[in-house]
Amino acid sequence: MHSPSRTALTILAVATVIATAGCSVDAAAPTPAAKPIPSASTEAAPPAADDTATAPPAADGTGDAPATGTDAAPVDSSDTSDASDASDPTSWTIDFTGVGPLQLGAEFDAARAGMAQFVYDVDLENCPGVGDFTPEAAGIASFITQSVDGAIVSVTLVGRTGDSTMVPATAEGIGVGSSLDDLTAAYPELEQGEFEGTENTYAVAGDAGTYIAFEVNPDDDAVRVISVSDSPLTPAEYCG
Repeated sequence: MHSPSRTALTILAVATVIATAGCSVDAAAPTPAAKPIPSASTEAAPPAADDTATAPPAADGTGDAPATGTDAAPVDSSDTSDASDASDPTSWTIDFTGVGPLQLGAEFDAARAGMAQFVYDVDLENCPGVGDFTPEAAGIASFITQSVDGAIVSVTLVGRTGDSTMVPATAEGIGVGSSLDDLTAAYPELEQGEFEGTENTYAVAGDAGTYIAFEVNPDDDAVRVISVSDSPLTPAEYCG
């Protein structure tokens, strides 16, 4: 049988152990960690746009993207085509190189093939190298060409006194039948013939040493002859 004092010591020892264990349990309990604040540098960024998205297929069906920006093929804006119709004398333009198929330096026989709308006449015996083209339609000037060694050296348009303005005409609208006033207004740089017999002749010079010369009828002040050649005068004669 235990003594009261021993029993009391035993109870005190157990109480001490329980108290100590309770403190240890409380100390060991983990403290809840604070939830971290998301950082701007660590926050996940939205997915970037896909720069490698597949381009729409090309029109040729190859699947390649059509060229854009500087990869696009250059556009050739040059257009050297002649707006005139070789078969339509009304569309021809008189310039410093000739008119229609009748071009200075061109082979006459080849140029003649483009004059199907005209009646061709030639006097090889009395006028070698001279070709005369009379239009089949009204309102078109007649043509007289001079050739040397088979190459055209002058092209002359001829009309009759009293004719209204005829085609072809220059780019400025001057043709056989145009008035002297219209001629001088179209060509401020026009030069008048200086010598006797040439006072009714006017010329404008081109850049390549050729001229467009105009002969005016003093009776009605209308252009009756236009010539393209290397001379500032209209031909004085065609046969000689």
